[in-house]
Amino acid sequence: MKKWSFVVIISLCLLNTFGCSKKLTDENKKVLSNTEEFLKKGMHLTEFGDYSRALEEFKKIIDIEPKNSLAWALAGYMRFITDNNDEAIEFLKKSIEHDSSSIPAWGCLARTYIKLGVKEKIDSTLNRFSSLQPKTAMDFHFRSLLFRTLDRPQLYMKDCETALQMDPDNSLYYCERGFANNVFGKFDKALKDYNKAIELNPESSLAYLRIGFLYHHKKDFEKAIDAYTKGININPKNDFLRFKRGITYQGINGEIEALQDYSHAIKLNPKKPEYFNRRGNLYIKMKRYEFAVIDISREIELRPHQQGGYNNRGIALRELEKYDEAVKDFEKAIELYPEFWSAYMNLAHLYEKMNNKEKAIEIFEKAVWSAEQQFNKYKTPEFEERIQKTKDKLEKVKSK
Repeated sequence: MKKWSFVVIISLCLLNTFGCSKKLTDENKKVLSNTEEFLKKGMHLTEFGDYSRALEEFKKIIDIEPKNSLAWALAGYMRFITDNNDEAIEFLKKSIEHDSSSIPAWGCLARTYIKLGVKEKIDSTLNRFSSLQPKTAMDFHFRSLLFRTLDRPQLYMKDCETALQMDPDNSLYYCERGFANNVFGKFDKALKDYNKAIELNPESSLAYLRIGFLYHHKKDFEKAIDAYTKGININPKNDFLRFKRGITYQGINGEIEALQDYSHAIKLNPKKPEYFNRRGNLYIKMKRYEFAVIDISREIELRPHQQGGYNNRGIALRELEKYDEAVKDFEKAIELYPEFWSAYMNLAHLYEKMNNKEKAIEIFEKAVWSAEQQFNKYKTPEFEERIQKTKDKLEKVKSK
C-alpha cells in the first residue's frame, strides 16, 4: 500500500494550488519547502502537547496559502483539543469551504458537536461524513478518532491499522493504535506501540500519557504516576497529563497531590469542564462543600446540558443545608436525563431529610422505575441490585 506522509499530503495540496502541469518556479519551491517545514513542526508540537504553538505553525501555512483546507482543518483540531469550540467550528467550516470532502474537517466537526451535545448538528454532520471515502493516512487517522468518539472499537482499530500501513514511521499513529489495543485489553501490544512511538519521537508526551493510562487501568498506580511524570517533565505545560496524574493520586488516597494536580491543570486550561468536575467532587469528598459548589457551578457553565454536574452540585448544596437549591439541581439533572437513578435517589433522600414523606415516596417510586429501565437496557447484576435496593428503601419509608 502506498505510503502517505503528512509532508506528501501537504505537498499535494500546494501542487494543486500551483498547478501540477506547470514547472514549479524557484519562489513556489521555497513556499512548498516552508509549508512542509511548518507542517512537520506543527505535528511534532501536537504530539509534544503544545497545542498553542502547533496552532501557530498551521496558521503560518494559512498565511502562505489561505485556501489550504488541511491547514484549516488542523488549526480547527487544535482549537477542538483546547476546548475553544466556537473557533474550532469556524476553522473547520473554513476547511470544508475549501474542500467539501475533507475527512479531517468533517470528522473533527462531528466530534465538536458531539462534545457540545448539539443533536441536530451531530446527525447532519455524521450523515455527510459517512459519504466520504478516506484516501490518505491522515484521512484514516482522523476517521479513527471519530470512531473512537462514537465507541465503535472494531472500526476504530481497522482505521488505526490502515493509517500505520500507509505511514509506518509515524509516531502519532503508533500512539493511536496503542490506545486501540488498550481498548481491546491487549496491553502488551499497546505498550509495544507506545514504546515504538517514543523510539520514533522521544518528545512524545502523548505516548507517556497513554502509558500512564494503561498502567492506571491495570491498577499499577506507581508505574502510572511514573509515566505521567515523565510526560510532564517533557512538557510541563501539558494540562491533561497533570489532570490524569491527579486522578491516579486520588485513586490511592493522595488527596493533597490530586488537588495540586487538578488545580495546576485548571490554571493551564480553565476551559475544561471535567477538570472542575474532578476537583469539585474531590472537594465533596474532603467535605469542603463551599469550594465544591464554586467548581461544579463553573463546570455547569461550561457544559450546561450535562446532567452529572447538577446532581453533584445538588449533593454539595444538600450538605450545606441549602435544600431548596439542591432540589432544583436534582430536578434539573432528571430533566436532562429522565432515567438518572442517582439523581432520583438523592432527591428522594433529600425529601426524606426534609420530612416530606409523600414526596419521598413519589420519588423513590420513580427511582424504582429508573432502575428497571436501566436493567432492561444493560441486563447487569449491578442494575438488578439497584432495583431491589430501591424497593427495600421505598418499603422502609412507607412503613414509617
